[in-house]
Formats: sequence, C-alpha cells, structure tokens
Amino acid sequence: MASVSFARTLLIVSVGACLLFGAGTSLGQSTFGTILGDVRDSSAALIPGCVVTVENAGTSLRRSGLSDESGSYTFPNLEPGAYKVKFESPGFQVAEYQNIQLLARQSIRIDGQLTVATQAETVSVMAEAAPVITTRWITAATCPLPARNPACFR
Repeated sequence: MASVSFARTLLIVSVGACLLFGAGTSLGQSTFGTILGDVRDSSAALIPGCVVTVENAGTSLRRSGLSDESGSYTFPNLEPGAYKVKFESPGFQVAEYQNIQLLARQSIRIDGQLTVATQAETVSVMAEAAPVITTRWITAATCPLPARNPACFR
C-alpha cells in the first residue's frame, strides 16, 4: 500500500513539475520580430509625425504609423521575412530602405534619414484668342421700314 501511495505522489509531483517549468518556457517562445528606429533630417534633427510604412516583401502585408514627438517609431509583432521601410514627411524627399531581413525574435534598428525636398513649381498659362464678334449697324437711313427690307433685321 505504501508503494502505491509513493507512486501516486511521484506522479503528481512529476506532472506538477512539468506544468510549472514547461509552461513558463513555452509561453516565452515567439516567432515575431520588431523593426524600430528614429527619423532625422540631414542636420540630425528629429522629425516627429513622419509617416513610416513597413511592408513584408513576401506577403505584401503593409503597416503604417507615425513617429512620436521624439522622432521614434516601433513596429512590434512582425512575421520574419524581407521588409521594405519607407519614410514620408511633408517638405522632405521620400526615403526607402529595402531588403531588410527580419528573423524570429529579432529587433532591427532602421534609422531614417530624410533630405529636404527641392521645391519645383510649374506655372502653366494658356491664352486663347477671344471669339470674333461681328456686328452690323442698322440705321433709319439704311433700312427705313422693316416691311420693305427684311434682310436688315437678321
């Protein structure tokens, strides 16, 4: 009877140990990665409110967000694969980084550098000649009575 009790206790302790130690390690496993960084201009000033887009080249899955007030951005929980990161902000040229290989449980820092855009302004002027207006003057001397010459009032 003591051996059955010992076997039962051993079984309960073994199952408890497996649940206790096995659950902790399995919950910590993840296959996702993170792309993060800062956005700066050519003078190294941070750019808040920049539109940052990450696109998985294999799945075409695209996520967009804005850099915060300190010019930082983070895209967590991304599937592993090749990514393209694009930075867009008014007054700056678009910056794009391609072939970024993200692995499982990896964090990659991609700091965007934006260049001030050159302002190109095109003014297009189209002038058309005014239509020609033909007028005729009819006076009492040229057409005294309408009944006599109906061509005067055409």
